[in-house]
Order: sequence, then structure tokens, then C-alpha cells
Amino acid sequence: VTNYFAPSRFNVTCDDFKYLTDHLHQNGICVILDWIPTHFKHYHFLHQCSMSLHEYDGTNLYASIASRWETIYCDFDKEETHRILFASAL
Repeated sequence: VTNYFAPSRFNVTCDDFKYLTDHLHQNGICVILDWIPTHFKHYHFLHQCSMSLHEYDGTNLYASIASRWETIYCDFDKEETHRILFASAL
């Protein structure tokens, strides 16, 4: 996860995702989104440093410590983290 608000542009556009979801629904197939608000990637496999939540504004705004999955945990002690996660869930 590099962005909690939209699909990664490296995989699919928002319109592509909407089309796929609509097509699946029209054919009786449910879509389940896996929203994991605990950690996020700090890089993308195509780039060493991507536009992720890690250092989004040049600081360590939302991150805590690195996890064993090559991701960074969200820092739930920060009000900024609460705000962005609540906003992305709505």
C-alpha cells in the first residue's frame, strides 16, 4: 500500500478499477476491498522511492518503525495518522 485513497497508477487507473468493479457487480460477483490501516510501503518495485505516505511532506509524518514485511507501520500516536486513516475509510 502506498496510497489509501486510490489504486496505484502503476497497476490500474481509477476509471479502470471502477469499470472492473461495475462489470463484476453486473455479473453477480461481489468485490471485497482489503483495507489494512496498519502499515504501508515506503517504495514501489519500479522506483526506489515512490510517492507513498512515508515522508510525503519531506518528514516522517505518518510512519513509526519498519516491519518485517518491508513496510513501515503507521504511527498511531500521531494525530495526523488518525486523520488520514479516518479520511481514507470514509
